Amino acid sequence: MIATINELTTVASAWTAAQFLNGTVLSGSALGLRIAAGNPRNFVDLETGGLGTVIQGPLNSSQTATLATFNTLANLLAGCACHPLRRKRHCRVLRVGKAGPHAARRTSARAVTKKPKGKGS
Repeated sequence: MIATINELTTVASAWTAAQFLNGTVLSGSALGLRIAAGNPRNFVDLETGGLGTVIQGPLNSSQTATLATFNTLANLLAGCACHPLRRKRHCRVLRVGKAGPHAARRTSARAVTKKPKGKGS
C-alpha cells in the first residue's frame, strides 16, 4: 500500500499519537504504540487521503463536533503550510511561530493535539 500524506493524514497521525510524542520522538508501551499506529485509519483512508469511514459515521459527524473539529484543524494546517499570505495568522493559531512550511505542518499538528488553544489557554 502506498500511503497519501496530506493535511488530513497528518492531523490523524498526530492526534492518535499525541500522548506518545515527546519532542520528535514517539515513546511508550509497545501495545499503546501499536494501537496508536492503527487508529489513523479511523480518521482517514490512508491510500486516498480522504476521510475514513469511522469519522464519517453519525457518532463522529452529525451527533458531535468531531468531524468539524478534525476538518478545521486540517484546514488551519493547510493554510499554515501552503499559503504564504495566510501563514502568519494560521501558524499563530496553531502555535507554530516562525517554522517554515514543512516544519510548520509537523510542529503545528503536534502542538495543537497536545495543547489545543481555547478558553483559558
